[in-house]
Amino acid sequence: MMRVLLTALAVLTCWSAAALADEAEDAKRYTACMDRARAAPAEGLALAEAWIKEGQTVAGRHCRAVALIGLGREEQAVEALDALGADIEQQQPDLAAGLYHQAGMVEFDAGRFDAASALLDRALKLSPDSVELLIDRALVFGARKDYSSALDRLEHARTVAPTRADVLVLIGSAQRQLGHGKRAEESIEAALALDPQNVAALLERGILRRLAGNNEGARSDWERIRQLAPNSPEAATAAANLKLLDQQGAAGAPAQ
Repeated sequence: MMRVLLTALAVLTCWSAAALADEAEDAKRYTACMDRARAAPAEGLALAEAWIKEGQTVAGRHCRAVALIGLGREEQAVEALDALGADIEQQQPDLAAGLYHQAGMVEFDAGRFDAASALLDRALKLSPDSVELLIDRALVFGARKDYSSALDRLEHARTVAPTRADVLVLIGSAQRQLGHGKRAEESIEAALALDPQNVAALLERGILRRLAGNNEGARSDWERIRQLAPNSPEAATAAANLKLLDQQGAAGAPAQ
């Protein structure tokens, strides 16, 4: 549930409270409501619903949707975000795109990929060059093993943000899945040139090295991850792959 909540809230980092609340007092109230929605969703929901009774403000309605996510009431949250986005789409298309994005990622985390795809596509129509949207749309394609479509979205993201190492890592991963080993290596090396301590890039390079039979190179990358970020998901995957190396040696199965 925490992962769902954090995913749904991630897009808010580019929004100010004032973007959803017209007056200074409303902005302050929105911040307080959102704090409660994150920390204590039931309290946040009560605050939001009391606010909505006073008037159907965008800020109050959004706070209510976020509280519903925190309470695990994802379907209601998606309905609330979708309805709010539709209501403001003409006047505030960027904010509507953010709301559809949130709703889409809630659906994605719930494994409802068709619904997630539809919502993210609506968001992209309003904000076609949003790097975060393009990344998340690619992730949905990837979850369905449609790596070609995922790569298309990621290449678009790279044209918008050519120095984003995370985009290059995802491109490399998609290229590997499509069997384009050399291109994948080039993308990962480009990511590491931008960010030498990027653990996702190191994980991916280790996998590529393992697939090429360079076990010691793979081991070096995966051990480096465990040094840099020992509590990360990448470190857990690296540890599993290192165990495979130890058990199977050079003749073992490819790392996952």
